[in-house]
Amino acid sequence: MIPISKGHAYGNDFLLAPRADVRSAGADDGVLARAMCHRHEGVGADGLILYELRDDGAAMTLFNADGSPSELSGNGLRCLAALVARTRRLSAGDTVAVDTGAGRKTNEISACSPRATVTIVPLASCAKQSVGQSMPFQICPK
Repeated sequence: MIPISKGHAYGNDFLLAPRADVRSAGADDGVLARAMCHRHEGVGADGLILYELRDDGAAMTLFNADGSPSELSGNGLRCLAALVARTRRLSAGDTVAVDTGAGRKTNEISACSPRATVTIVPLASCAKQSVGQSMPFQICPK
């Protein structure tokens, strides 16, 4: 099973999956992105972000909903930075560095915003996406 998080930022939504889990499952990145991002047969999203947590933040590889690679999405970057902030229990003023296809981007964690959220979505499997219960949380850690 690949653990998936779904992030929403300013009208865009992204699925976020740990790169190591996708690799160990033997999934093709583009095929996985198309299947999972499909709005009717998958979870539904604008793109899939494969990420790797690092000491100072994360690294990401973005795939569009059609399975094609992309260097960067600002809203996708916000979603990943929010996930890192929550995971690391960062506070307002802390920074998250993310290595992307367009270079290193640094994000400063700011006060809570209701317009950018991250929702944890457990999936039964990648072959048959069943969403189950989601557990929403705000992007701003306490």
